[in-house]
Amino acid sequence: MHGKYLIIVSFLISVFLIACVDRVPVERVQAEGIEGGTELSREVKEVPQQSSRTAHEWFDLGTACEKDKKSEEAREAFKEAIRKRPDLAEAHYRLGMNYKKSGDIGYAVRAFSLAVSLDPDFEDAYYALGNVYMEQGDEQRALQAFKEVIRISPGNAAAHFRLGEVLLDLRYKKEAKEAFLRAVKINPDYAEAHYRLGSIYVMFNDISSAFDEYRVLIDLDRQLAYKLFNQIYK
Repeated sequence: MHGKYLIIVSFLISVFLIACVDRVPVERVQAEGIEGGTELSREVKEVPQQSSRTAHEWFDLGTACEKDKKSEEAREAFKEAIRKRPDLAEAHYRLGMNYKKSGDIGYAVRAFSLAVSLDPDFEDAYYALGNVYMEQGDEQRALQAFKEVIRISPGNAAAHFRLGEVLLDLRYKKEAKEAFLRAVKINPDYAEAHYRLGSIYVMFNDISSAFDEYRVLIDLDRQLAYKLFNQIYK
């Protein structure tokens, strides 16, 4: 009998020890779960929130990041907008502007080109495309881009001015003069256009007309006026 009781007691002690040993890691896991559970729950909650954002919400986020000068975050947000809505021309345009500011001209051209392919009347995208083509030294494509801007918005003085610059680079002086004339007709206070126009008059040896542009520039931009004066009287 005595031996039987010893066996029973030994068994009960073993069960108690096993329960105590098992209880420690369980309690530790539960404690750790309370401490780490907050971070885990945050991550779990954030995933559906991000994936449920619409293209326009991503676009608005990109715009806000740009205002805060967070260029990389803005870029990623515009990309997400495009992933959600590949046909969102405005997002392609803003992504192109982001690339242009960071010096990634090749990607900027790609983004602007996609923007105008999606919206053939996207004035700002064509204008930006013309500017990057000029930076690349691709005058022919720049010429076509600025012509598209003028097709969409004939009263865009800046587009006529840029067209004149491209024509001047291509040595089409007469056509460049006409473009600058249209620019100053639309915007009589366009100092740079008056300066370019005066310079062309000097090239044509039309000093009287060049001096007329100098007189206009005196009231608009004295620095450009003196620069033109030095061309008239070398």
